[in-house]
Amino acid sequence: MNELFEKIKSIGNEIDAEVGGVVLFGVFKRAETPGWDVIISADWVGEDNIPAIYYVVPKFQERLDVEEMVSISRIEPLPPSNDFVRAVLNAVRVTDEGAYFEYRAFNGILMSEAYIALANPDSQSHAPLPVSTAQISARANIRRAAEKTKRRTGTSTKARQR
Repeated sequence: MNELFEKIKSIGNEIDAEVGGVVLFGVFKRAETPGWDVIISADWVGEDNIPAIYYVVPKFQERLDVEEMVSISRIEPLPPSNDFVRAVLNAVRVTDEGAYFEYRAFNGILMSEAYIALANPDSQSHAPLPVSTAQISARANIRRAAEKTKRRTGTSTKARQR
């Protein structure tokens, strides 16, 4: 796991250097699930976390091997105001080397393991997310709006079966 944690720290440091604003970055293994949850909290994570996902996921794909990627259950971008993020930041102290915890509850969720690479509640962005993520988000919003309209009006591009 140390090798994976070093890669996680490297990804977190790269994100923080590129756009800043990273308040929390780490991997958490909930006691009831086998895989790792990657938590990234930053001031640029909004209600629509699609741009954050499109920005972060390729960094994992570039650095992690297949086995490491399969060990990740999900990548969850959260705003700094999220209760889980606040609970972690209030409960732990993370050095430049990161921090490791076993069997620790954060916001009522028991983690069998947690590797926290970055924790800086005062972090502020210094650059916007790359334009390509904003374009992806805009296309996703347009697609979602079109689907809602189709559901509301009963129209569809799919052929109806009789």
